[in-house]
Amino acid sequence: GALYELGLIVVVAISLAPQLVEAALRVRRARKLRGTGERGLRSVRSIAMPILAMALDRAVALAAAMDARGYGRSGQASTGTRRLTAGLLLVGLLGMSLGAYGVLDTSVPGSVGLPSLAVGVLACVAGLALGSRGATRSRYHAERVDPRSAVVGASGLAAATCLVLTSFNELAVAFPSTYPVVLPQLAVLPVVGLLVALTPAWAAPKPAAPAVPAASVAVSGTAAERTVAVGAHRS
Repeated sequence: GALYELGLIVVVAISLAPQLVEAALRVRRARKLRGTGERGLRSVRSIAMPILAMALDRAVALAAAMDARGYGRSGQASTGTRRLTAGLLLVGLLGMSLGAYGVLDTSVPGSVGLPSLAVGVLACVAGLALGSRGATRSRYHAERVDPRSAVVGASGLAAATCLVLTSFNELAVAFPSTYPVVLPQLAVLPVVGLLVALTPAWAAPKPAAPAVPAASVAVSGTAAERTVAVGAHRS
């Protein structure tokens, strides 16, 4: 997509700190097991070097994994398309920032905030749509939804709807008093929601048995025939 590079940078940067902390804890435990008594500035070198080595190993492994998964492919997008996508996203982000400031600040006229926000959103949507055209992705066949699966999904939605309506319409039932402590009241709507939530217990489809390849069946059948033939010959 259009923001995959920025998203990758953000994800790697966020995951860097926990990895460094984990590496520091591992080095510290290893030093305790080895009985190393260095402290203060002398221990910085002995701790920093293993952490740096672990970070470099993770970076090399991450680069190899990204290369194997096809990161960095340009796809079918031309240079002009990429520049147009970047321009639309930049204009969209600026418009959304200006529009949000105009909406939140009462001193800014209303004719500036909402139009800027709308233009920014439209520009971002156009940039994302244009950038996603050049991205090459693997496509998987969608799994068909049978009637049993539809019943399971509908039961979950119906149960959630019943509980939400109860929380809005019957506050005493949804939020019973805790001081003084009273027994919760029994209402029809939450009971119906709980009963509907039990529908997947009998309506859920059974998991399909794993398919056995034909080659393995043929090999096992041949082995069984050989075993029977050898037994008959010995008898």
